[in-house]
Amino acid sequence: MKTKIFGILLALVLVVGFSLVMALPAGAIGTDYYVRTDGSDSNDGTADDAAHAWLTIQHAIDNVTAGGTINVAAGTYIENIALVDGVSVYGSGDDVTTILGTGIGSVVIANGVGDTTVLSGFTIRNGSTGDSGGGMHNTDSSPTVSHCTFSANLAAFGGGMANDNSSPTVTGCTFSGNSADYGGGMHNSNGSSPVISTCTFENNTVTESGGGMFSNTSSPTVTDCTFSENHADWYGGGMENINWSSPTVTTCTFSGNSADEAIIPVTLT
Repeated sequence: MKTKIFGILLALVLVVGFSLVMALPAGAIGTDYYVRTDGSDSNDGTADDAAHAWLTIQHAIDNVTAGGTINVAAGTYIENIALVDGVSVYGSGDDVTTILGTGIGSVVIANGVGDTTVLSGFTIRNGSTGDSGGGMHNTDSSPTVSHCTFSANLAAFGGGMANDNSSPTVTGCTFSGNSADYGGGMHNSNGSSPVISTCTFENNTVTESGGGMFSNTSSPTVTDCTFSENHADWYGGGMENINWSSPTVTTCTFSGNSADEAIIPVTLT
């Protein structure tokens, strides 16, 4: 008799538990969600088709909690986005998936996120700000950024990306055709220690210093990267480091960079 009662109670618990799980809002459980150009933000985001996928990346981010993954189909998405800690956002490849900024502010913002926050497989364009990070602005953050192209972005500090007290891991990315006052491709400040590998910095320009990269009181680790055809109106066509910055630069190539004043020497190891 006791065994029968226990079995009934266990069955009830399982049924109630399953019902509660099914009632949870989208994103309550870490899983995969989808965004498409033919989707709708009134959908549930649970499948890669027009009837289920969401329309905008930011709506997806706002409805997925830590541990969730957002898969973005090929296409151009006209929006600025703010990442959320622990949420991964994957494009279908930087050659086919573009986040086209609105032309006002940074295209991507990361504020207080950790290394389980992922951005991968996008071209990021058309950011414009009088402050930091036309393409991406990281503040107190360490996101993982891979296989992205940052191009045609504009900022006072860090046309492509700005890191403020941040240590992102940036792998296999291209920074090209970005413009700034300081740090055309990337600007590092306030104790930032980004880890940058197999990246290309090309054809970035600044009206002041650090065509490819500019570091102020920061210690980037730069490995297997290429700096080419970057230009500074003042110092450091390829790279400039000031105010106790201590970059570690290993097996990188610097070619065709130019500065109208002196180029600050960098020791390669």
